[in-house]
Amino acid sequence: MVEFAPNASGPAHIGTLRSYLAAWTMAKKTNQPLCLRFDMGQQPASNRWANEFLKELTLMEISPDRVCRHDTTMAINFASPEWITILSEQLFDGSWTEVACYEKLRPPFNGPSWDPADYRPGQPIPLSVNATDDIGGFAGRAEGGGWSLISTSMAVIQMQLRQTKTIFRSSLSGYIRYYGEEQFAEHFGFLLPQEIETSVIATDDAALSKSNLKPCDPGTVGHALETLGPELLRDRVEHHIAIAPLGVYHWQEVIG
Repeated sequence: MVEFAPNASGPAHIGTLRSYLAAWTMAKKTNQPLCLRFDMGQQPASNRWANEFLKELTLMEISPDRVCRHDTTMAINFASPEWITILSEQLFDGSWTEVACYEKLRPPFNGPSWDPADYRPGQPIPLSVNATDDIGGFAGRAEGGGWSLISTSMAVIQMQLRQTKTIFRSSLSGYIRYYGEEQFAEHFGFLLPQEIETSVIATDDAALSKSNLKPCDPGTVGHALETLGPELLRDRVEHHIAIAPLGVYHWQEVIG
Protein backbone atom coordinates (compact mmCIF):
# COMPACT_ATOMS: atom_id res chain seq x y z
CA MET A 1 0.00 0.00 0.00
CA VAL A 2 1.08 3.56 -0.79
CA GLU A 3 0.12 6.23 1.74
CA PHE A 4 -0.13 10.00 1.86
CA ALA A 5 -0.85 11.63 5.21
CA PRO A 6 -1.67 15.35 5.17
CA ASN A 7 -2.72 17.34 8.21
CA ALA A 8 -6.36 18.42 8.00
CA SER A 9 -5.54 21.83 9.45
CA GLY A 10 -7.02 23.95 6.69
CA PRO A 11 -8.03 23.92 3.02
CA ALA A 12 -5.74 21.78 0.85
CA HIS A 13 -3.20 23.78 -1.15
CA ILE A 14 -1.26 23.07 -4.32
CA GLY A 15 1.57 21.46 -2.37
CA THR A 16 -0.92 19.03 -0.82
CA LEU A 17 -2.23 18.15 -4.27
CA ARG A 18 1.28 17.77 -5.71
CA SER A 19 2.30 15.33 -2.97
CA TYR A 20 -0.96 13.44 -3.31
CA LEU A 21 -0.60 13.15 -7.09
CA ALA A 22 2.93 11.83 -6.71
CA ALA A 23 1.63 9.12 -4.37
CA TRP A 24 -1.36 8.42 -6.64
CA THR A 25 0.90 8.06 -9.68
CA MET A 26 3.24 5.64 -7.91
CA ALA A 27 0.31 3.57 -6.62
CA LYS A 28 -1.07 3.22 -10.15
CA LYS A 29 2.31 2.38 -11.69
CA THR A 30 3.08 -0.26 -9.07
CA ASN A 31 -0.48 -1.65 -8.92
CA GLN A 32 -0.85 -0.89 -5.21
CA PRO A 33 -3.83 0.61 -3.37
CA LEU A 34 -3.51 4.23 -2.22
CA CYS A 35 -4.47 5.24 1.31
CA LEU A 36 -5.16 8.90 2.07
CA ARG A 37 -4.64 9.20 5.83
CA PHE A 38 -5.75 12.49 7.30
CA ASP A 39 -3.95 13.48 10.49
CA MET A 40 -6.78 15.29 12.23
CA GLY A 41 -5.82 18.19 14.47
CA GLN A 42 -7.49 20.32 17.09
CA GLN A 43 -9.37 22.48 14.59
CA PRO A 44 -13.15 21.98 14.77
CA ALA A 45 -13.25 22.21 10.97
CA SER A 46 -10.79 19.35 10.35
CA ASN A 47 -13.49 17.03 9.05
CA ARG A 48 -14.74 19.74 6.73
CA TRP A 49 -11.25 20.33 5.29
CA ALA A 50 -10.77 16.60 4.79
CA ASN A 51 -14.15 16.23 3.08
CA GLU A 52 -13.50 19.23 0.83
CA PHE A 53 -10.20 17.74 -0.34
CA LEU A 54 -11.91 14.43 -1.07
CA LYS A 55 -14.52 16.24 -3.18
CA GLU A 56 -11.77 18.06 -5.07
CA LEU A 57 -10.00 14.77 -5.79
CA THR A 58 -13.28 13.31 -7.05
CA LEU A 59 -13.66 16.22 -9.46
CA MET A 60 -10.17 15.50 -10.82
CA GLU A 61 -10.96 11.76 -11.00
CA ILE A 62 -8.03 10.81 -8.77
CA SER A 63 -9.81 9.55 -5.64
CA PRO A 64 -7.87 7.29 -3.24
CA ASP A 65 -8.67 3.62 -2.72
CA ARG A 66 -8.90 4.05 1.03
CA VAL A 67 -9.42 6.94 3.45
CA CYS A 68 -8.30 6.92 7.09
CA ARG A 69 -8.70 9.62 9.71
CA HIS A 70 -6.15 9.53 12.49
CA ASP A 71 -7.67 11.68 15.21
CA THR A 72 -5.34 12.41 18.11
CA THR A 73 -7.81 14.71 19.86
CA MET A 74 -10.44 12.10 20.68
CA ALA A 75 -10.44 9.09 22.97
CA ILE A 76 -9.41 5.95 21.10
CA ASN A 77 -9.75 2.36 22.26
CA PHE A 78 -7.53 -0.21 20.58
CA ALA A 79 -9.10 -3.25 22.22
CA SER A 80 -10.47 -4.71 18.98
CA PRO A 81 -9.86 -8.40 18.22
CA GLU A 82 -7.65 -7.46 15.26
CA TRP A 83 -5.38 -5.31 17.39
CA ILE A 84 -5.19 -7.84 20.19
CA THR A 85 -4.32 -10.71 17.85
CA ILE A 86 -1.73 -8.93 15.75
CA LEU A 87 -0.03 -6.98 18.50
CA SER A 88 -0.11 -9.86 20.93
CA GLU A 89 1.43 -12.29 18.46
CA GLN A 90 4.06 -9.87 17.18
CA LEU A 91 5.02 -8.22 20.44
CA PHE A 92 4.43 -10.62 23.30
CA ASP A 93 4.26 -14.16 21.93
CA GLY A 94 0.47 -14.30 21.95
CA SER A 95 0.07 -13.66 25.67
CA TRP A 96 -1.93 -10.41 25.41
CA THR A 97 -5.69 -10.51 25.79
CA GLU A 98 -6.17 -6.72 26.00
CA VAL A 99 -4.59 -3.92 23.99
CA ALA A 100 -4.94 -0.19 24.60
CA CYS A 101 -3.23 3.11 23.96
CA TYR A 102 -1.78 5.03 26.89
CA GLU A 103 -0.56 8.49 27.63
CA LYS A 104 0.90 10.12 30.71
CA LEU A 105 0.29 13.85 30.60
CA ARG A 106 2.79 16.17 32.24
CA PRO A 107 2.73 19.90 32.93
CA PRO A 108 2.10 22.17 31.11
CA PHE A 109 -0.23 19.76 29.28
CA ASN A 110 -3.87 19.96 30.20
CA GLY A 111 -6.11 17.00 30.73
CA PRO A 112 -6.44 13.99 33.00
CA SER A 113 -3.45 11.81 33.73
CA TRP A 114 -3.99 8.12 33.13
CA ASP A 115 -2.36 5.20 34.82
CA PRO A 116 -2.49 1.70 33.27
CA ALA A 117 -3.89 0.36 36.51
CA ASP A 118 -7.00 2.50 35.95
CA TYR A 119 -7.99 0.80 32.70
CA ARG A 120 -11.33 -0.97 32.56
CA PRO A 121 -12.39 -3.20 29.62
CA GLY A 122 -14.42 -1.37 27.02
CA GLN A 123 -13.40 2.10 28.21
CA PRO A 124 -11.36 4.37 25.94
CA ILE A 125 -8.09 5.80 27.17
CA PRO A 126 -7.69 9.58 26.84
CA LEU A 127 -5.25 10.78 24.22
CA SER A 128 -4.09 14.33 23.71
CA VAL A 129 -2.74 16.19 20.73
CA ASN A 130 0.05 17.31 23.08
CA ALA A 131 1.45 13.79 23.19
CA THR A 132 5.11 13.21 22.43
CA ASP A 133 6.94 9.97 21.92
CA ASP A 134 8.33 9.78 25.43
CA ILE A 135 4.96 10.05 27.21
CA GLY A 136 2.68 7.89 25.12
CA GLY A 137 2.47 4.56 23.39
CA PHE A 138 0.77 1.19 23.51
CA ALA A 139 -0.17 -1.00 26.41
CA GLY A 140 -1.07 -4.67 26.53
CA ARG A 141 -1.67 -7.29 29.18
CA ALA A 142 -2.62 -10.89 29.64
CA GLU A 143 -5.87 -11.68 31.43
CA GLY A 144 -5.54 -10.78 35.08
CA GLY A 145 -1.96 -9.59 34.60
CA GLY A 146 -0.19 -6.25 34.68
CA TRP A 147 0.20 -3.89 31.77
CA SER A 148 3.27 -3.86 29.56
CA LEU A 149 3.94 -0.44 28.07
CA ILE A 150 5.60 0.27 24.71
CA SER A 151 6.59 3.80 23.85
CA THR A 152 6.09 4.51 20.16
CA SER A 153 3.93 6.45 17.76
CA MET A 154 0.48 5.12 16.82
CA ALA A 155 1.38 5.69 13.17
CA VAL A 156 3.95 2.87 13.17
CA ILE A 157 1.45 0.26 14.35
CA GLN A 158 -1.24 1.57 12.02
CA MET A 159 1.06 1.37 9.01
CA GLN A 160 2.06 -2.14 10.00
CA LEU A 161 -1.59 -3.23 10.06
CA ARG A 162 -2.27 -1.57 6.71
CA GLN A 163 0.93 -3.07 5.26
CA THR A 164 2.03 0.35 4.05
CA LYS A 165 5.16 0.05 1.92
CA THR A 166 5.62 3.67 0.84
CA ILE A 167 4.64 6.99 2.39
CA PHE A 168 4.85 10.39 0.72
CA ARG A 169 5.63 13.59 2.61
CA SER A 170 6.77 17.09 1.82
CA SER A 171 10.27 17.78 3.09
CA LEU A 172 8.72 20.03 5.76
CA SER A 173 6.67 17.19 7.20
CA GLY A 174 7.71 15.12 10.19
CA TYR A 175 9.40 11.79 9.56
CA ILE A 176 8.50 8.55 11.27
CA ARG A 177 12.18 7.88 11.91
CA TYR A 178 12.61 11.05 13.96
CA TYR A 179 11.02 9.72 17.12
CA GLY A 180 12.62 6.37 17.81
CA GLU A 181 10.17 4.37 15.70
CA GLU A 182 12.99 2.87 13.66
CA GLN A 183 14.51 1.20 16.73
CA PHE A 184 11.07 0.07 17.86
CA ALA A 185 10.28 -1.41 14.46
CA GLU A 186 13.61 -3.20 14.20
CA HIS A 187 13.21 -4.68 17.67
CA PHE A 188 9.82 -6.21 16.84
CA GLY A 189 10.53 -7.06 13.22
CA PHE A 190 8.28 -4.41 11.70
CA LEU A 191 9.15 -3.09 8.25
CA LEU A 192 8.98 0.69 8.19
CA PRO A 193 7.74 2.04 4.88
CA GLN A 194 9.95 3.77 2.38
CA GLU A 195 9.62 7.55 2.80
CA ILE A 196 9.57 9.71 -0.31
CA GLU A 197 9.95 13.49 -0.12
CA THR A 198 8.06 15.80 -2.42
CA SER A 199 8.76 19.44 -3.13
CA VAL A 200 7.90 22.33 -0.83
CA ILE A 201 5.40 24.79 -2.29
CA ALA A 202 5.81 28.41 -1.20
CA THR A 203 4.21 31.82 -1.42
CA ASP A 204 6.33 34.92 -1.99
CA ASP A 205 7.83 34.79 1.48
CA ALA A 206 7.17 31.39 3.10
CA ALA A 207 6.04 27.82 2.60
CA LEU A 208 2.31 27.39 2.17
CA SER A 209 0.54 26.41 5.37
CA LYS A 210 -3.01 25.06 5.36
CA SER A 211 -3.68 26.55 8.78
CA ASN A 212 -3.04 30.07 7.40
CA LEU A 213 -5.31 29.70 4.36
CA LYS A 214 -8.98 30.35 3.79
CA PRO A 215 -11.13 28.59 1.19
CA CYS A 216 -10.38 29.79 -2.34
CA ASP A 217 -7.32 31.79 -1.28
CA PRO A 218 -4.64 31.90 -4.01
CA GLY A 219 -2.62 28.73 -3.68
CA THR A 220 -5.48 26.53 -2.50
CA VAL A 221 -6.78 23.65 -4.58
CA GLY A 222 -10.20 25.29 -4.54
CA HIS A 223 -8.78 28.47 -6.09
CA ALA A 224 -6.96 26.49 -8.78
CA LEU A 225 -10.08 24.47 -9.59
CA GLU A 226 -12.08 27.67 -10.04
CA THR A 227 -9.34 29.14 -12.25
CA LEU A 228 -8.29 26.14 -14.36
CA GLY A 229 -10.93 23.45 -14.02
CA PRO A 230 -10.28 19.90 -12.80
CA GLU A 231 -8.67 18.36 -15.89
CA LEU A 232 -6.22 21.18 -16.60
CA LEU A 233 -5.26 21.48 -12.94
CA ARG A 234 -4.57 17.75 -12.68
CA ASP A 235 -2.56 17.75 -15.92
CA ARG A 236 -0.41 20.74 -14.94
CA VAL A 237 0.43 19.39 -11.50
CA GLU A 238 1.24 15.96 -12.99
CA HIS A 239 3.49 17.66 -15.54
CA HIS A 240 5.31 19.56 -12.80
CA ILE A 241 5.95 16.32 -10.92
CA ALA A 242 7.46 14.80 -14.06
CA ILE A 243 9.85 17.68 -14.85
CA ALA A 244 10.73 19.23 -11.48
CA PRO A 245 13.30 17.78 -9.05
CA LEU A 246 12.96 18.02 -5.27
CA GLY A 247 13.12 21.64 -4.21
CA VAL A 248 11.14 24.72 -3.26
CA TYR A 249 8.67 26.11 -5.79
CA HIS A 250 6.26 28.99 -5.90
CA TRP A 251 2.68 27.75 -6.15
CA GLN A 252 2.22 29.54 -9.47
CA GLU A 253 5.13 27.56 -10.94
CA VAL A 254 3.34 24.31 -10.20
CA ILE A 255 0.08 25.20 -11.93
CA GLY A 256 1.69 27.10 -14.83
